[in-house]
Amino acid sequence: MTSSSRRRRSPARAAALAAALVLAVLGAPAAIGFRALLAQDEATLRATAQDRARLVLSVVPEASAGAGVEELVRTARTPGVVEVVVVVGGEEVASTTAVSSASAPDSVLLALDRGEESLGTTAVAGRRAVVAGAAEGDAGVLVFASAAPLEDRAAGLGVRATAVLLLVALLAAVAEAVRARAALREEQVARDRERELTADMAHELRGPVSTLVTAASLVEPGLDDLPATAREPMVLVLSEAQRLRQLVEDMLQLSRLEEGDGDVDLDDVDLSRLVRSVLAVRGWEGAVAHDPVDDVVVTADRRVLARIVVNLVENALRHGGGAPVRVDARVGAGAARGRAVLAVEDEGPGVPPERRERVFDRFSSTAGGSSGLGLALVRAGAEAMGGGARMEEGRDGGARVVVELPLAPRGPRGPAPDPAARRAPAGPAA
Repeated sequence: MTSSSRRRRSPARAAALAAALVLAVLGAPAAIGFRALLAQDEATLRATAQDRARLVLSVVPEASAGAGVEELVRTARTPGVVEVVVVVGGEEVASTTAVSSASAPDSVLLALDRGEESLGTTAVAGRRAVVAGAAEGDAGVLVFASAAPLEDRAAGLGVRATAVLLLVALLAAVAEAVRARAALREEQVARDRERELTADMAHELRGPVSTLVTAASLVEPGLDDLPATAREPMVLVLSEAQRLRQLVEDMLQLSRLEEGDGDVDLDDVDLSRLVRSVLAVRGWEGAVAHDPVDDVVVTADRRVLARIVVNLVENALRHGGGAPVRVDARVGAGAARGRAVLAVEDEGPGVPPERRERVFDRFSSTAGGSSGLGLALVRAGAEAMGGGARMEEGRDGGARVVVELPLAPRGPRGPAPDPAARRAPAGPAA
């Protein structure tokens, strides 16, 4: 087996492992939860049947005196769900021909002869039913409560949950295959192929992800009705569905930006004001130190630039070890003269020099539950607006990500930069 063939098969092995892991982690809790749900429904059904038997028995003397036993059983039944048999003085009246005292289990009939309450199970019209018996004097009552509605409901919920689990496993396998493929690229040709694969995969995944989210939405309204043992695994499934949807959206956005199809709408943007707005909306003021510099106006797409700030701060908070994060926005000097510099710095362990370029690759890191696309989107967004991004060592040994953007000119707005001309890395910071 050649080295290239091993590389081609590695994503398949990684995908199979990811799918098996998802099914193992989510499948067992889901199965336990459904068993608990069925047990709870069974207990409710038995209690309902016994209560109905007691209620009917309490009315039998009055109905017998007025020769209204037939009316009693008709009133007490719920067609197709609850049927009733009343025995008075050896005479039997049933609410339907589908049930009779002969339909009841022997244990229930023996308890009825002793004047005791009892519970058992039997089959009515080919479906399982709970039988509750109650007796007093020469009167006896049998209530047949069908388990069919509960079993059908549980089966429907089980099918939907199974579909969600399988979709999650499928999408996890696909995502893992993409990650494995990204890790194997070593040359520019492989990088270009990986970009095409990501774009194609994102478009192909849009339909399955929509199906997954729709299937999950069918389960979500009934979460509060589930016992805790069933609710917790279903909440996990719903969370994974949302995470996968965000992953696909990030993949699509990254592909559009890299191919120049990101619909970049350039305008004059006050950089410091935008940073303050993002920090306020996200509630990060207490965790992020920002010394605003007024009148730093850049040529940028406001939406793309806000996403860059969010990704940079989230990355710094995730890897900074809980220490404060610093955000600087200023006009560049030296090699960055004529450009604006946005720098986000943490006090974490930092990144070795040999790995600083790789952090901008797709799926370079999935620490802390991230998609691994955050910094890739930062660089692609900066380049789409005529800028660039790089990583360097921070003042305290942590990581410092620097984004350079064009300062806004005083003349009229020009077209977005040519994607083919935005591959040169940004120069060193002043």
